[in-house]
Amino acid sequence: MKLWQLLLALFLLGCLPLFLPGCMDCGVSPITHRIDNVERVLMHEPYHFTFIVRNGDEMGQRTVRGWRDTSVTYVDDVPKGQTMYVDVTEKVYQDVDHCAKQVEHMEIHIHSFKDVVGAGWDHGKFGKGRTEVVQ
Repeated sequence: MKLWQLLLALFLLGCLPLFLPGCMDCGVSPITHRIDNVERVLMHEPYHFTFIVRNGDEMGQRTVRGWRDTSVTYVDDVPKGQTMYVDVTEKVYQDVDHCAKQVEHMEIHIHSFKDVVGAGWDHGKFGKGRTEVVQ
């Protein structure tokens, strides 16, 4: 085999994954993970939340943004004195050339519905505002 034939064969083998994206293994779906130590729940939109989380002496935030078909369930089962938590279920799917995740469901465990407060949103030229939670 000539050198150019060998190089051409190696090149074509290297490009093979680009032509066979259907063979990509994206793993197991769905995946559920938990956000613990939630101190505050901010609802930007019915499928877009920011959770204020305490880790020891530090406070941080976790933002979870679903799509319009993301289902959200509120469960008021957390006793006073314990921290709230969120179970997030993501669907792993194959996009054109990579594996991607999409939030399918959020189950937000809270003390009471007063723990969910409204937050701002901005859709650029399509408007901005603030979600008001109905009590």
